[in-house]
Amino acid sequence: MSDTITTEELTTEEPTTEEIAKMYKSAQASEDMVNSIISSTERLELNLKHLESTVQSTYWTEEELKPFNDAITAGRTFLNKLS
Repeated sequence: MSDTITTEELTTEEPTTEEIAKMYKSAQASEDMVNSIISSTERLELNLKHLESTVQSTYWTEEELKPFNDAITAGRTFLNKLS
């Protein structure tokens, strides 16, 4: 038997004590996931700013910057989809 349960999985309108505990545990897992995604998004923004600053530098000679620019485009596209 699973340690978690969602409200959609309830078998009765009045959940048992065990079902309540499982729903709470499931909600905690969702909270952790939301907080993790937010943290990852903040780290993504910091890394994008670093890459943007890096590719704007004028000291590059023959280094291939396309992968950096591609990552910037992909990262910005991803963040735009979130907003």
